[in-house]
Amino acid sequence: MWFLVPIAGGLGLALYGLSRRASPHDPSAPSTPSPAASGAAPPPQDAYGLDGYAGIFGATDKTALPAARAQAIAVKLGVTPAVVQAIAHVESRGSDGAIRFEPHIYLKRRPDLLKGLKRPDGTEGVIPYTATGPKKPWDKDPAHTGKAAFELAFALDRDAAVESSSFGRFQVLGLWLKKIHGGDPLVGFVRWRGDPASVSDALLVAWFKDNKPALAAAKQQDWRTFARIYNGPGRVDLYAGLLQKAHETALA
Repeated sequence: MWFLVPIAGGLGLALYGLSRRASPHDPSAPSTPSPAASGAAPPPQDAYGLDGYAGIFGATDKTALPAARAQAIAVKLGVTPAVVQAIAHVESRGSDGAIRFEPHIYLKRRPDLLKGLKRPDGTEGVIPYTATGPKKPWDKDPAHTGKAAFELAFALDRDAAVESSSFGRFQVLGLWLKKIHGGDPLVGFVRWRGDPASVSDALLVAWFKDNKPALAAAKQQDWRTFARIYNGPGRVDLYAGLLQKAHETALA
């Protein structure tokens, strides 16, 4: 089944199919197994070293999370609305359409697509990637991690692209976007594009349900423990400070 999905930013309407094909370069090949697809518990976000959003789908509203939404999420999780507001502010500055594509994660699944790599069939990979440092695999170049980079990766392997990106106001990894949409990366992406606010909120709740230590830390406002799990171990001091400041602002 095929249908049209509006894409912001001058790209018009993109045609997406609901077939279960693997990557376009080999329609008959099975997709690479993933924790979400195999039924295993997905890893916490700290396994990936994520760092900020880089692109926007749709309007860049930059608005505070509405009180009613913060309250609804807080009730489901047993935290205060101020905790929810703090996470939203630090992660996206108020954009439900925020996205960050992580090429270092994507290329673990699809090393054959690295830009400049010569393949046996004579073609070359097209996904650009520059590590921040020897022990810092994340890429800081917005051109490699933003909306256009995601769209290219999605066209080549949508399953890997979704699992390698963080979505929405709370920047939750795409493993959970798949999980709350029956394991289907296309359905998850399309529904997020259609209703980024509701999907952003559902993503945060789903992530917390799978990460009890992080939920406990959020309830106690233990920002260092929370930042280590949610944002990764590489920048705990930075994110713990930002979260604490945002939480204090939300309480004021």
